[in-house]
Amino acid sequence: MVKVRAALMEQAYPSGYGLSAIEGLTEAQVEALIEETRETPDACVYLANVNAPRQIVVAGSDAALDAFNENASHAGAYRARRLAVSVPSHCELLREASEALVAYAADVPFGLPEQLYIGNRRARALYQPHEIRNDLATNMRYTVRWFDALTAIIERGATLLVEAAPGQVLTDIARAAYPDITALAAATFADDRLVDVVQRRIGTSR
Repeated sequence: MVKVRAALMEQAYPSGYGLSAIEGLTEAQVEALIEETRETPDACVYLANVNAPRQIVVAGSDAALDAFNENASHAGAYRARRLAVSVPSHCELLREASEALVAYAADVPFGLPEQLYIGNRRARALYQPHEIRNDLATNMRYTVRWFDALTAIIERGATLLVEAAPGQVLTDIARAAYPDITALAAATFADDRLVDVVQRRIGTSR
């Protein structure tokens, strides 16, 4: 599914589109700016990720994102910058790609989860195989409520988080929001050292 998902996303928008991170504005403020773009289709952007209360990612065409970044800065954002991503992820622009992945995933066997699974779209625990399949197959089309999902994980007792490579943006957000938990970025460790650190942390937490 991961391989098919990547191929579908790349084929949908091979160039001319992407993402921008808006820092310093709330989701409501970003939504208000997005609403202003609805009247001009070429300038339309979409809410893609809510990474933190004041770190919001939007998706759209290159021209639309450049204009939106400027508007966001004028509205009080202390940073509005393009991300090194060439696909307008997590928005309605990927509807057809998402539908193709849903069709492909229908034949992928899913069982009951052995560990807690928090969905991307609604940031709630999912327990049924068909719910998890749908979440994985459709999340390229819908806003990722990452901060809400993080909160749900912490509320269920998580004390150790490990962010998959590359980067550590989510690790930094988790550390700032929940300083009492341990958040590690895999990209900052050699593979064997990361395993050792995680095992020691798990042993300590027990």
